[in-house]
Amino acid sequence: IALSYYRLNQHDLARLAFERVLHLDPSNVDALVGLAVLEMNSNQPDSIQKAMHLIKKAFDYNPNHARVLNHLSNHFFYKGDYEKVQTFAKSAFHNTEVVHIKAESFYYL
Repeated sequence: IALSYYRLNQHDLARLAFERVLHLDPSNVDALVGLAVLEMNSNQPDSIQKAMHLIKKAFDYNPNHARVLNHLSNHFFYKGDYEKVQTFAKSAFHNTEVVHIKAESFYYL
């Protein structure tokens, strides 16, 4: 439901739905990533720090989650740490069968 709200540009409802998922299951990696994406796109002064906190939490729960790894690749690309970019992108590429996620991983490589 949260992802549907997000795709319909109903970001407030998407946030509420992701938060509800995390209330029921605090270790839900997809909900953590969803909230992180909403944070990144919120254009608030501390949004990147909040988003990366959520991504780090998601990584702690599942260090092989391809979407998490791609977000980490993106983050370290902008930080200029290209060794980490390659490490996370390669891991993401090898941990998914989803073509779109593989393509994003390959982009970082």
